Amino acid sequence: MMAAKTVSVLNLMEMARPDKLNKAQYETLAAFRYALRKFIHFSETAAQAAGITSQQHQVLLAIRGFPGRDQVTVSELAERLQLRHHSAVGLVDRLVIEKLVARGGINLSELDGWWAEAYVPELGWALGDGQEHGNDPSWDVAEAEALYERLEREVIPEFYTRNEKGIPTAWITRMRESMARLAPRFSANRAVCEYTEQHYLPAAVACQSRMANKGIIGKQMVDWRHSLDQKWAALHFGAVKVETRDGKHIIEVQVSLYGLDPKAVRVELYADGIKENPPVRQEMTCLHPLADESDGYVYSATVSATRPPTDYTDRVMPHCDGVVIPLEDALILWQR
Repeated sequence: MMAAKTVSVLNLMEMARPDKLNKAQYETLAAFRYALRKFIHFSETAAQAAGITSQQHQVLLAIRGFPGRDQVTVSELAERLQLRHHSAVGLVDRLVIEKLVARGGINLSELDGWWAEAYVPELGWALGDGQEHGNDPSWDVAEAEALYERLEREVIPEFYTRNEKGIPTAWITRMRESMARLAPRFSANRAVCEYTEQHYLPAAVACQSRMANKGIIGKQMVDWRHSLDQKWAALHFGAVKVETRDGKHIIEVQVSLYGLDPKAVRVELYADGIKENPPVRQEMTCLHPLADESDGYVYSATVSATRPPTDYTDRVMPHCDGVVIPLEDALILWQR
């Protein structure tokens, strides 16, 4: 019955635009929407009665009901649930974590995903170095050997080492620590709170700011963006000068902004991170305009000489107060 209603409504939507619908067609759409809401309510109630969340029920239904097989890829799951790919990845990760940690499971896994953030030796075991190695077969061999050695020398002995009552005390201690320290941190509740506090609420505040006073700040942002679109292709770098003294590199670069306000951009010195260290991003200071070029400026930054100056590259990025870069504008100009 639901399938028949779905087909009829889809046909209805194809035949007429919303502003052309008659009373009977509106009633059909409203009845279809009502049937959907009743089904969703039934589904949520049934999931709650079974001891799972509605989100977990949707995932299980998408997997068990997938045509022709009982396994799905993350991309297929994202399509079935109408989620973005990264949201589906996060959903799967949270379901795995909650099932494992809440039931006292101890993790033995590669240092990726949530385990890269959560791992400490007393809570579980880790494999690998946390770096990407592509499809290197030699790395697969090395990790397989490491897995078997970890199981033989650490995991299995800890589980089977028991006291006089037959209790694996070290294993239970690790299990309790894992549950106590990981369950509160790696849960859907924490994810929702952090998304709300770190993203949704700031986004709401930013939206209100842009709309205030008849949208004056929003208009300024639009004007800034139009100026970038018109002039960005003409931006270019000039001469670069490097001076090293007292354990510091002093790097100066000439930048032609083609009429852009220097406040509309951010000029940075950038270097890739080494090992586990993050990349270096040093904002450069605008010293003065170029004497022989009306649209040119000299920028300068000072960085430690512990790395060679060739590690650093100048770059120009858009800048406007209240605009999230690179999310809202991904333009970037590299010196080399």
